[in-house]
Amino acid sequence: MKNLFLVFTLLTSGFAFAGQEKGVICHITGNGSVKSLSVAVSSHQDHIDQHGDYYPATYFEDADGDGYGNPISSMSSCTDVEGYVLDNTDLDDTDANITDEEPV
Repeated sequence: MKNLFLVFTLLTSGFAFAGQEKGVICHITGNGSVKSLSVAVSSHQDHIDQHGDYYPATYFEDADGDGYGNPISSMSSCTDVEGYVLDNTDLDDTDANITDEEPV
């Protein structure tokens, strides 16, 4: 029982209490850099109000480099990601000539 308590303590130290849902926000540090921070969902708004933090954006893979992203290949990030864009309207991400409009 002592070991179980130790494991529980180690797993919850510095994190939200057991049972609280956690989520990621983008935290602006004192030197202006941005890092992902996992905090209890209930305290997200406090971080946003007090620190100017924000939620990660969804970026979509742009394999063909046309500026239009693949709607089925995405990731969340606090900063721009090379090879990914905020747009998700590419109809064919293997051909830069086919973007967000059906070919004629």
